Amino acid sequence: MSQTSRKANAITSPFVGIGDSIKVRGKLALLGWASVAEWARAHGYDQQIVRWTIAQWGNRTDRRPHGGLSRQVLRDLRATLDQQKTPAMHEAELAAAMGEELSQV
Repeated sequence: MSQTSRKANAITSPFVGIGDSIKVRGKLALLGWASVAEWARAHGYDQQIVRWTIAQWGNRTDRRPHGGLSRQVLRDLRATLDQQKTPAMHEAELAAAMGEELSQV
Protein backbone atom coordinates (compact mmCIF):
# COMPACT_ATOMS: atom_id res chain seq x y z
CA MET A 1 0.00 0.00 0.00
CA SER A 2 1.45 3.37 -0.93
CA GLN A 3 1.95 6.11 1.61
CA THR A 4 -0.76 8.32 0.05
CA SER A 5 -3.25 5.46 0.33
CA ARG A 6 -2.41 5.02 4.01
CA LYS A 7 -2.87 8.73 4.64
CA ALA A 8 -6.19 8.70 2.81
CA ASN A 9 -7.38 5.73 4.85
CA ALA A 10 -6.32 7.37 8.11
CA ILE A 11 -8.19 10.56 7.25
CA THR A 12 -11.39 8.85 6.17
CA SER A 13 -11.54 6.47 9.14
CA PRO A 14 -14.78 6.93 11.10
CA PHE A 15 -13.08 5.93 14.37
CA VAL A 16 -10.99 8.34 16.39
CA GLY A 17 -8.52 7.00 18.91
CA ILE A 18 -8.46 8.43 22.42
CA GLY A 19 -4.71 7.98 22.82
CA ASP A 20 -2.37 5.65 24.63
CA SER A 21 -2.50 5.03 28.36
CA ILE A 22 -0.20 7.93 29.23
CA LYS A 23 -2.23 10.43 27.21
CA VAL A 24 -5.54 9.19 28.61
CA ARG A 25 -4.19 9.32 32.16
CA GLY A 26 -2.95 12.88 31.55
CA LYS A 27 -6.25 14.02 30.04
CA LEU A 28 -8.18 12.57 32.98
CA ALA A 29 -5.77 14.22 35.45
CA LEU A 30 -6.35 17.60 33.79
CA LEU A 31 -10.07 17.10 34.38
CA GLY A 32 -9.51 16.32 38.06
CA TRP A 33 -9.62 12.52 38.06
CA ALA A 34 -6.90 11.22 40.40
CA SER A 35 -6.28 8.10 38.30
CA VAL A 36 -7.70 5.82 35.67
CA ALA A 37 -8.69 3.49 38.52
CA GLU A 38 -10.76 6.27 40.13
CA TRP A 39 -12.51 6.94 36.81
CA ALA A 40 -13.17 3.19 36.45
CA ARG A 41 -14.68 2.88 39.94
CA ALA A 42 -16.86 5.96 39.41
CA HIS A 43 -18.25 4.47 36.21
CA GLY A 44 -18.71 0.95 37.59
CA TYR A 45 -15.87 -0.74 35.69
CA ASP A 46 -13.04 -2.92 36.93
CA GLN A 47 -9.78 -0.98 36.69
CA GLN A 48 -8.00 -3.84 34.92
CA ILE A 49 -10.66 -3.91 32.19
CA VAL A 50 -10.30 -0.17 31.65
CA ARG A 51 -6.50 -0.32 31.53
CA TRP A 52 -6.59 -3.26 29.13
CA THR A 53 -9.13 -1.53 26.90
CA ILE A 54 -7.05 1.64 26.73
CA ALA A 55 -3.90 -0.34 25.95
CA GLN A 56 -5.58 -2.45 23.25
CA TRP A 57 -7.98 0.01 21.67
CA GLY A 58 -6.92 3.55 22.67
CA ASN A 59 -4.94 4.29 19.51
CA ARG A 60 -6.91 2.12 17.10
CA THR A 61 -8.61 4.00 14.31
CA ASP A 62 -9.25 1.14 11.91
CA ARG A 63 -12.04 -0.66 13.77
CA ARG A 64 -14.22 -0.74 16.86
CA PRO A 65 -13.60 -3.10 19.76
CA HIS A 66 -15.10 -6.54 19.32
CA GLY A 67 -16.48 -6.98 22.81
CA GLY A 68 -19.40 -5.04 24.18
CA LEU A 69 -17.64 -4.19 27.44
CA SER A 70 -14.68 -2.65 25.63
CA ARG A 71 -17.06 -0.63 23.48
CA GLN A 72 -18.87 0.63 26.59
CA VAL A 73 -15.62 1.60 28.29
CA LEU A 74 -14.41 3.50 25.23
CA ARG A 75 -17.81 5.17 24.79
CA ASP A 76 -17.82 6.38 28.39
CA LEU A 77 -14.17 7.43 28.30
CA ARG A 78 -14.70 9.30 25.06
CA ALA A 79 -17.77 11.04 26.53
CA THR A 80 -15.79 12.05 29.63
CA LEU A 81 -12.95 13.45 27.55
CA ASP A 82 -15.08 15.12 24.86
CA GLN A 83 -17.52 16.72 27.30
CA GLN A 84 -14.73 17.45 29.81
CA LYS A 85 -16.61 15.87 32.70
CA THR A 86 -14.97 16.38 36.06
CA PRO A 87 -15.57 14.04 39.00
CA ALA A 88 -17.96 16.60 40.50
CA MET A 89 -19.98 16.76 37.27
CA HIS A 90 -20.16 12.96 37.20
CA GLU A 91 -21.39 12.85 40.80
CA ALA A 92 -24.02 15.50 40.03
CA GLU A 93 -25.29 13.47 37.06
CA LEU A 94 -25.52 10.35 39.22
CA ALA A 95 -27.37 12.24 41.96
CA ALA A 96 -29.81 13.70 39.42
CA ALA A 97 -30.43 10.24 37.94
CA MET A 98 -31.00 8.78 41.39
CA GLY A 99 -33.39 11.61 42.22
CA GLU A 100 -35.43 10.90 39.10
CA GLU A 101 -35.59 7.20 39.95
CA LEU A 102 -36.68 7.91 43.52
CA SER A 103 -39.39 10.34 42.42
CA GLN A 104 -40.83 7.73 40.03
CA VAL A 105 -41.12 5.08 42.74
